[in-house]
Amino acid sequence: MRQADLSSLPLFLNRGTAFVIFAVAIFIVAAHSAIAAMALPRTSLSPRTKSTIPFMIAAFLGSWLALAIIVGDGANFPIPLESRRSASGLVALIPFLIAVMALFVSKSIRAINAAMPNAWLIAIQTYRVAGIMFVFPFLTYGILPAGFGWPAGIGDAITGIFAPVVALMVARNRPNAFKWAVAWNLFGPLFRGARPEYLSAQPGASVSRPAPRDFDAHLLAPKFGRHAKGLKANRTALSTCSIRRG
Repeated sequence: MRQADLSSLPLFLNRGTAFVIFAVAIFIVAAHSAIAAMALPRTSLSPRTKSTIPFMIAAFLGSWLALAIIVGDGANFPIPLESRRSASGLVALIPFLIAVMALFVSKSIRAINAAMPNAWLIAIQTYRVAGIMFVFPFLTYGILPAGFGWPAGIGDAITGIFAPVVALMVARNRPNAFKWAVAWNLFGPLFRGARPEYLSAQPGASVSRPAPRDFDAHLLAPKFGRHAKGLKANRTALSTCSIRRG
């Protein structure tokens, strides 16, 4: 297995990428909690529920991020390599399944999800332009193989660049907005699914010196918004389109 030689990165790039990773990760937790709070006035939930739900969402996403850091930081939290692979998969899967189950079990979560405008869910994904770091500096300096770096970096960057464009089309109900929204929602997961997997955490990676795949580990929290809510956006858009044609 190819190991990430982080020492090949100049110091300013090493620290700079670490700054971006954590800034984006914290932004994601804050932004998803904020749009949930913004959607609450559109629901008929009780005042008490409206005041507690945003904090519950923030706690859930913050805990998810903390778990990702612990699993991804091989320097400060040593874990055998094979165990780290399994743990990375569990950290990605279990909280996501909990979030999806909450959509079916909790009436409050369903109400917030239904009240949230699709354009918000799309626009918030603009942060994914930061994925260009897979190409520069990680691929450029030979830390990542081309088979991973190119699809990961270009796929994330394109998704992030088009997020505000598609969101604006949906918000303004432009012609073919539905088709663009569906294509945009499918592009990210399909592009990521087509690339070969690369080990998520290297033994020497740390909070201040992250391994390349730690970028995904630290950004696990948005999977709930990216996929579960993205499906809601597609479903609502499809219903709207069907009503119009009818």
